[in-house]
Amino acid sequence: GLPGAHPFETLIFEDGQIGQVFDLDNDYLRALVFSAEPIALGSKVTRTNSPLTIPVGDSMLGMTVDSLGRPLKYGQVMT
Repeated sequence: GLPGAHPFETLIFEDGQIGQVFDLDNDYLRALVFSAEPIALGSKVTRTNSPLTIPVGDSMLGMTVDSLGRPLKYGQVMT
């Protein structure tokens, strides 16, 4: 498990991928990972103490976004 984790809490894995607590048990945690890339067994994970948030506002009007609300251009996340 991940001590102190809460349902729907956002997680950040050591490779920068983002996930969300999906299921909690005494001995383990299941996370929904928002990436096509697999997470390696034994990867370190950091709790954020906050739920997943998606930015909204006038700057997002007309934009195509991925599942995390990041703007896309030609299928790639804009930086």
